[in-house]
Amino acid sequence: MYNEQAISSNSLLKSMLDWKARQYVCMSAKTLVSNALIVAGPFPGGVDDPYISRLWIAGELARSIFAESRALPGARPTHRPNRHRLHGRGAGKRGEQRRFWRYDPRRRRLLYGRWVVACSHVELTAAGRPHIRNNCYTCGVDAHQSRGWVVRDNVVEGFWCANGLSEHGIHFWTGSRDTVVERNLLRDNARGVGFGLVVDGNGRIYADDGCPAAGDDYVDHYGGVIRNNFVVAFDGELFSSEFGFDCGICLWNACDAGALHNTVYTFDTANTFSAIAWRFPNTQAEIANNLVNDALFERDGAGATQAGNLANAQPSWFVDAASGDLHLAAVATAAIDQAVSIDEVTGDYDGDLRPAGPAPDVGADEYGGTPFEPTSFVYMPAVFVELN
Repeated sequence: MYNEQAISSNSLLKSMLDWKARQYVCMSAKTLVSNALIVAGPFPGGVDDPYISRLWIAGELARSIFAESRALPGARPTHRPNRHRLHGRGAGKRGEQRRFWRYDPRRRRLLYGRWVVACSHVELTAAGRPHIRNNCYTCGVDAHQSRGWVVRDNVVEGFWCANGLSEHGIHFWTGSRDTVVERNLLRDNARGVGFGLVVDGNGRIYADDGCPAAGDDYVDHYGGVIRNNFVVAFDGELFSSEFGFDCGICLWNACDAGALHNTVYTFDTANTFSAIAWRFPNTQAEIANNLVNDALFERDGAGATQAGNLANAQPSWFVDAASGDLHLAAVATAAIDQAVSIDEVTGDYDGDLRPAGPAPDVGADEYGGTPFEPTSFVYMPAVFVELN
C-alpha cells in the first residue's frame, strides 16, 4: 500500500500503487475520504495534460451523482482514465434518462481512450426507478465505440423497470472492441452483461478487419471476453415486471466474443428468458465453463463453440445464493474439478488461482483456490494538489 495520509475531499493525489488482484485493488483507496480524487502520472502539463496515462476517480459518492457519465476532459489515444471505488446510487429525478457511467465519443467529441472501471458500486434504487423515461432507457456502465476497456471488481444492481426493458448492467456496443468484463457482481438487473445489441448502427470503423467472417456487414462488438462474473436475480418485483429477467449474459451481433467461467443464477426460471444468449448471424462466440440454472440460448442464426457448461445449478451448491454469494459450497461436486482447461482463464472471481484440484471448477468460483499474491509492484511518489 502507499503511505496512508489524510487527504481532504477536494484533493488530487498523483500517486497510485497498481495492484493486480481483486483483494488488493479494492483495498487501495480505502483510506481516502468521500469524493477524493486520485491521479497517477506522468503529468508533464498538469491534470488536463494530453499525456496523462491514468486517471482514477475515487471515493464514496453517496447519492444520485450520475445522470449521465462524467466525461473526462481532453481524452487522447494515450489516455487510460479509470473509475475506482465509486458508489453511485440513483435516487432519480422525474423524467430522467439515467445511464450512470456512459462513454460516447459520438456525442461528447471525445477521442478514443482505454478506460478501467474498477472496485465500484452502481445502483438504481427503488426510489429512482419510477422516474426513468424512454421505455426504461437506463443502464449501469455503458460505452459506445470503445476499445480495450476493462470493467472489473464492481457491484452493479437494480437496473430494471416495472415497464420497459432496461439496457444491461454493463454494456458495450456500436463497434466496441476487445472489452474485458471480469470479477463483477451483477445483482437484480433485467440484463446482466451485454456485448452488442443491434444489427445496424453508427459503429466505430477500424483500420484492420476486426471480423473477416462478417464481410461488409455491421458488427456491434468485436472480440472481448466476459469471465469470472457472478450474475444473480432474486427480486420478486424484477420477476413480476414487464420483461422479468431477460438474460444474464447477452452476446448480440458480437463477433469472436467469449463468455467463460461465469455463474448465472435465477430464483424464478418461469420469468427468466435465458441465462446466456447469443444472437444474430455475425455472433460467433466461445461459451465455456459457465455454471447456470437456465437456458443457454442460441438465437437468429448466431453460432457458438460450447464446452464445459453446466445448466442445472442448484441453490445448495452456493454459499448464499439469495444474497448474491455464488461461491461454491463443498456439495457442488458436479461443478468442482469438472471444467475444461482454458489457457486465458488462470484465476477466479476472487483472483484465486485455477485449478485448485486436478481440473478447474465450472463457474466463476474456484473452490479452495489459492489466493493470488503479487510478485511485483510499481510505486510512484505522492504529490498533493489542492483544488479550489
